[in-house]
Formats: sequence, structure tokens, C-alpha cells
Amino acid sequence: MTVKLSKSKAETGKKKGGLWKRIARNWEFYLLFLPVMIEFIIFAYLPMGGLIIAFKDFTPLKGIVDSEFVGFKYFIKLF
Repeated sequence: MTVKLSKSKAETGKKKGGLWKRIARNWEFYLLFLPVMIEFIIFAYLPMGGLIIAFKDFTPLKGIVDSEFVGFKYFIKLF
């Protein structure tokens, strides 16, 4: 005689509920994770604007988008 064992949802890889239900169920985790995300955005993502400015002839009046792209002009001058 063989016994058939049913697999749990965790074993089959099926997720329980939708995304928003899981977020609502684990809201404490997301609340604790919020300062980490804010720190990441401020100190890792926003400084990328400085990387773009390094390759442009930046003029504050024109802004980052409208300033002329010059490529490695200033890096060649530096070295």
C-alpha cells in the first residue's frame, strides 16, 4: 500500500495572494526597509547626476539636459 502525500504550496512554488496582499501582510518589514531605500536613493542614485555632468560642458543656466555633450574633452585635458 502506498501513501500519496500532498505537497504544500511552498514546495510547489505557488505564491499565496497578490503583491499588495503580501505587502499588507508584511507591512512592518517594508516600514523598516524604507530608511534603507531612502539612504540608497540619496547617497547612491542621486550622485549619478555628477557623473553625467563630467561629460558635459555644464552651464547652470542651461541645466544638465541642455548643456553640450563634450565626451572625454576634460579628461584628456586633465591627463
